[in-house]
Amino acid sequence: MLKKFCAYVGCRELIPITETYCEKHRNSYNHEIRRKIDRRYDDFYHSKEWEQTQSTAMQKYHGLCVYSYIVEHKIVKAGAVHHIIELREDWNRRVDLENLIPISAEIHDGMIRQMYRNDKKKAQAMLFDVLREWKEKGL
Repeated sequence: MLKKFCAYVGCRELIPITETYCEKHRNSYNHEIRRKIDRRYDDFYHSKEWEQTQSTAMQKYHGLCVYSYIVEHKIVKAGAVHHIIELREDWNRRVDLENLIPISAEIHDGMIRQMYRNDKKKAQAMLFDVLREWKEKGL
């Protein structure tokens, strides 16, 4: 099985490539990022509503990383469902399937985050284009 380092800054723990954080830092991420921003986001990400929405999005896109399939022409299993327009930008789109894109943990934690830091609007437009192309292909 392929391994990589935990994404937590400074952690050298080897974890499966399909994971993002080691066991020790998985909860740190949830606490540091989600709980400090707003308790309602954390509550939502632990709700039945999000669980069902995630499941529906994964089924709609066959459990594939849509970005990898459309842009990289690779078949990669999705590890996360990403809100293109983030919750803090538009809470009302939290369960909007047109705002959700299944992606691999690698794409989410690496490329997508970097793109959002550099030019969020451009990154969001590109992700919406990826979804549009998926639909046009009738997949």
